[in-house]
Amino acid sequence: MRTDRREDAKAFHLDRAASSDDFPLAEATLGPGSAMQQEIDELLLSGRAQTMAEAEGLYLDAHLGEIAELAERLPEEGFRCHELVRLLLAHGSRRWEDAL
Repeated sequence: MRTDRREDAKAFHLDRAASSDDFPLAEATLGPGSAMQQEIDELLLSGRAQTMAEAEGLYLDAHLGEIAELAERLPEEGFRCHELVRLLLAHGSRRWEDAL
């Protein structure tokens, strides 16, 4: 049963990428098998998030402390290469800026 849910999530990602220009850029930076991507998929599949962008936002909100810790202990190059930071940077602030 667990595999079927993961396959559904993969199909959802592919459908969204093909049909929408607001598909989060983070999918290009995360592998489908990463622990982080699995947690994001679970937020979506459980119904706690309605869209991939919302699921990624919830994940980022829950890990802000970890992002701050990474910023303190890693050099800039290592910080920007970290999977969690790549997700954060992929979200950017464009929609927020456009809303002003």
